[in-house]
Amino acid sequence: MLCGWLDVPAASEIPMPDSARHLLQCLPLQMLLVTCGAEGALAFDSEGRCIARGRDTRPISLVDTVGAGDSFSAVALAGLLRGWDMGTTLARANAFAGYICEVRGAVPPNLTAYAQWVGAWR
Repeated sequence: MLCGWLDVPAASEIPMPDSARHLLQCLPLQMLLVTCGAEGALAFDSEGRCIARGRDTRPISLVDTVGAGDSFSAVALAGLLRGWDMGTTLARANAFAGYICEVRGAVPPNLTAYAQWVGAWR
């Protein structure tokens, strides 16, 4: 959608790195994160160079994608704030978004579901 709003060729039309470079020429961003679902995520610097890739290799049982984008964003922001390297940040964000896709709705049924994630990221 962002590409369409800015009249930039989408990644479905041209290679992802080229699409990212076009977006970064239009927007004053320091970094662009691109999610690719089960294929992981990519980080591009302000010059459009791919600086990191991250992917969760754990197979998931897809139930509902509601909340996956928000979950990815939350963990990506946590990684930036905590100083995780970008590859780790993307992999963790992708893994957590995948987990959210395994539950019905945007959040797990209780807060204890988050304990395994928080514990693993310390």
